[in-house]
Amino acid sequence: MALPEDARAATAPRGETAERYLEAARAQRLETRAEYVSDLGSLTLTGDTRRIEPVRRRDPGVKLEGGTGTIIVVLVLLALLLLFLRFGGTGTILSRAPKEKDGKTIDAPESWKIDADEAATDQQSLLAQLRAMPDRRAALVRLLRHVLLAAGTACETRFARSDTEREAFARLPGDWKYRGTLADILKAAELAHYGGREVSDDGFEEALSQGATILRLGEMRHG
Repeated sequence: MALPEDARAATAPRGETAERYLEAARAQRLETRAEYVSDLGSLTLTGDTRRIEPVRRRDPGVKLEGGTGTIIVVLVLLALLLLFLRFGGTGTILSRAPKEKDGKTIDAPESWKIDADEAATDQQSLLAQLRAMPDRRAALVRLLRHVLLAAGTACETRFARSDTEREAFARLPGDWKYRGTLADILKAAELAHYGGREVSDDGFEEALSQGATILRLGEMRHG
């Protein structure tokens, strides 16, 4: 409320009551100013005088200072970039290590030269073809590759396109039940292919028998 020009100002009192008043006003976040006059001049106070409503100071809320605001903006941009790299485009930059194709036949690495039709060959037909091959060393290598594919399907483990047979074998779970059987086939194929060892009739039949067990697991998983 504005005072008239002819009102006479008085010295503000100093005392416990005045201090309590100011403290209470500050606690309520009220903007207040007390003026004391000795003469109201032309001002007349009546019962109709309107009540002056206190004005509450608005809470400014949380303010981001310069450094903090910049850091938050940078973090948001980094998060958006990571999401784009993970899901945008081909998604290959942050793609996970080779794993599973749930219920589907695992693709063979390029160097194995096994196309989709050959990979889909059933167990009995494949074993018959291997027995008919004149080069048993090549037959063992072909058996190893098909057995690795069957193991990958059974374990839901996908191979990289550039994997060798041994690298593919290393991707399989270490606690897989038939890992030891597969290791025997891998060793026999490597000794025959790289070491030049002759493949005996018994050794060849044993490898086929071991391979048949794993091939069945792959067919069961695929089916």
